[in-house]
Amino acid sequence: MRDFYRDDAGRAEDMLMDPLILHTDLVKARVIEEVKDPKMPRRRYAIGFLGVARVTEALPVLRMILSDEDEEVYFRADALDSIYQITKSEGLSLARGYSARDDFLGYVASGLVAGSHKPFERTYAQAAAGYHE
Repeated sequence: MRDFYRDDAGRAEDMLMDPLILHTDLVKARVIEEVKDPKMPRRRYAIGFLGVARVTEALPVLRMILSDEDEEVYFRADALDSIYQITKSEGLSLARGYSARDDFLGYVASGLVAGSHKPFERTYAQAAAGYHE
C-alpha cells in the first residue's frame, strides 16, 4: 500500500494501480475498507483496481458508493465500472437505471448499456512488466 499511496516512481496514470494489482491478495481487504472513506488518496484508482482485479468481496462497498447521492459523481461512475467488470449482468442492470442522467455517471451508464464504453483494464502481466500505453 505504501507504493500505491506515496511512491509512484514517476508512474503514468495508467500505471498508478500497479502496486495494488501486483499484490491483490495482500491488499484487497484493506482497499475495500479504505475506499469507504471519501477522502482516501487516489480513491478513483483504488475503486478501479477492485474492478480490474475482479474482487467480488468489494461488491457491497461498490454498490454503496454507486447508490450514495452525496458521493462525487465520478466516484459513483468508477464504482459502476467496477461492478460491471466483476459481474457484467449486474453492472448492465444498474447501468440501465442510471443511463438517463445528464452527468458523468449517466454518460458512463449509457455507454455501458450501448456497448460504447469499456472500463479500463490492466493485467497482472502489464503491471509486472511496467507496460505503459
